[in-house]
Amino acid sequence: MRPLGLNIRDLVIDYPARRGGAKTRAVDGVNLRLDRGEFVGIVGESGSGKSSIANAIMGLASVTSGEISLGDTDLTALRGKRARHARRALQLVMQDPFEALDPHLSVLRLVEEPLIVHKMGRSKQERRSRVREALEQVGLSPAEDFEGRRPHELSGGQRQRVCVAAALIVNPDVVIADEPVSMLDVSVRAGVLHMLDASRRRGNAVLMITHDLPTAAAFCDRLIVMHQGRIVEEGPSLRVVQDPSHQYTRELLDATPALGAHSPSAGS
Repeated sequence: MRPLGLNIRDLVIDYPARRGGAKTRAVDGVNLRLDRGEFVGIVGESGSGKSSIANAIMGLASVTSGEISLGDTDLTALRGKRARHARRALQLVMQDPFEALDPHLSVLRLVEEPLIVHKMGRSKQERRSRVREALEQVGLSPAEDFEGRRPHELSGGQRQRVCVAAALIVNPDVVIADEPVSMLDVSVRAGVLHMLDASRRRGNAVLMITHDLPTAAAFCDRLIVMHQGRIVEEGPSLRVVQDPSHQYTRELLDATPALGAHSPSAGS
């Protein structure tokens, strides 16, 4: 049975002091639950702690205290091979598709790499069949037209689709998308977000990190608003946007163009 979900309890993340100064508390006592089939957005300005949470989930940031668990597995207690094996169920889609992809590798190799790392696929033929299926799944079709290309031969939207395919190919329980469309043209943003939503409909949980509250509200079931390392508001997306209870949420809404003014259309 696949794990029930991601659970964060009393998470604290401190970053070391610089030149004798005080340490920086990036995350201060956060509690969060994400279940299968949910699309949840963590929203806040730069420095609010949202990306620190994503990095801690992926094992890329040290946890000062608290617990991050996937199902019954405490990820913060695992090290080495056990940690890598457990985190196969967690996949990250990074903000910058230009830096996330090795420019020397073909699309086929980039999407196949997670299968090799996690020892999935009994043969090269099986892995390549799964790669083609993943590429078709994210709209890079026919896959044969894309699998031999290098990243520089793709548009920004196509690069991010490759990143999503590489994340989904190992069938993760949780997909973490850290500002997945902020560096893309408006015309292709909705296409990438619809792919993540399709993943959620297939039973994955999706956690999106973003500063864009209206776009998060359009795609996420639930919103978590962070400010200065703490959750200041949480609830169904429609309620948070239409009837915010915290002043900081109201300020975010006031500072962001109306959704209708920049709602992206699907694209590649």
